[in-house]
Amino acid sequence: MSEEVAAEAETQTPAPTPAADLASTASYLKSLNDTLKAETDKLNGDTTENKTAYYKADTTRTLYWDGFMPKIVVQGYQADGAGNGKATHEAANRPLLQQWFETPANWEKLSEQLTKKLGSDKFKNVVLTAPTVSYEDGGSNTRIPKVTFTLQGKDGYILQTDNGATSSLTLSIRVLYTSASSTQNALRYQGASSSAAPSGANTADHAKTIKDVNVYLNYTGPAIVLDATLPVVGKVDNTTTNGTSNVTDDLNTKFKDLVTSDQRTASLFFQAIQKYVNTFDPKYPANSISDQKNGVTWARVENKALKIANLNNPNAVFVQQMKDDSEAVYLPVIGVANNRWLNTFLIRIPLTKFVKPLTVFTATPASTPTQDSSASNTSPQTTT
Repeated sequence: MSEEVAAEAETQTPAPTPAADLASTASYLKSLNDTLKAETDKLNGDTTENKTAYYKADTTRTLYWDGFMPKIVVQGYQADGAGNGKATHEAANRPLLQQWFETPANWEKLSEQLTKKLGSDKFKNVVLTAPTVSYEDGGSNTRIPKVTFTLQGKDGYILQTDNGATSSLTLSIRVLYTSASSTQNALRYQGASSSAAPSGANTADHAKTIKDVNVYLNYTGPAIVLDATLPVVGKVDNTTTNGTSNVTDDLNTKFKDLVTSDQRTASLFFQAIQKYVNTFDPKYPANSISDQKNGVTWARVENKALKIANLNNPNAVFVQQMKDDSEAVYLPVIGVANNRWLNTFLIRIPLTKFVKPLTVFTATPASTPTQDSSASNTSPQTTT
């Protein structure tokens, strides 16, 4: 190559990268992403023709603002007590609580918590607006604070108001603090009952017991390893005033060993349940009860009602079922506050959460081949 040709080659500008190819790739990736999103929306019931939002309320159960929700802090709030000054307290408390709700940043994560709590089949694509505080008479001791939101659909979504859906959502507030540093729930009576068996509670599915005593929680923890046969549930009538009946199968027998080893000490699993209840409502300490108060314990059935059982009570029950719920069992535990007011917590555990222990497989050592055997026995041997 001559010097002139070499010099010319050095000064030539490299050919540009074909921009058309990059643009084509970017366009393809965007199209692929849009297609994937559209298919996902279809699976979730959200299409161009049907972008719906809804809240499907369960009218048989109270929806609570609990310890898993954003922390309500209202300085100067005066809780009710011993039936005195209910009207006076309400007049002073309502504007203070309403003022807290007037700042949406205080409860910006509420929609996320409600979706987790209720499930997307009950609460989806909803925007909470216009919170309004009111009070409900909770009996001789209390006026229960409540907040009602007007519902709207997210941008581009139509709020459904038929087929069990509603345009408003109300939560009964059972956890409130008077300072950001406080760990003491100011609402000592809200949501609780003075008795595990209210007056007249002598029939199964007693409405007042279910409304005032029961609290329904979902077990969302890790899989529960238990070597037990899963029962068939949901087919028998409820027998307790709380709307449950006993599970008497293998699962109940084995479950006892899961929550306690000696009927005197709570297992790590049950301690986790105690902490779960305490987070829901801090007035129930995450420890065993003492002198029939101040803790979380399991239940016994007495005169058709689920009542407090000491850890060493041989008649304690561990697993319950509900009529028409064939997919879960319920762990009944009772939270008792320092003032002896209580709730019966029915913790719903899906049957799919129970898994059997893994079977250990060991290989039989290979034997030395002989003239009489065509192959050594190397099949895995199951041990238990």
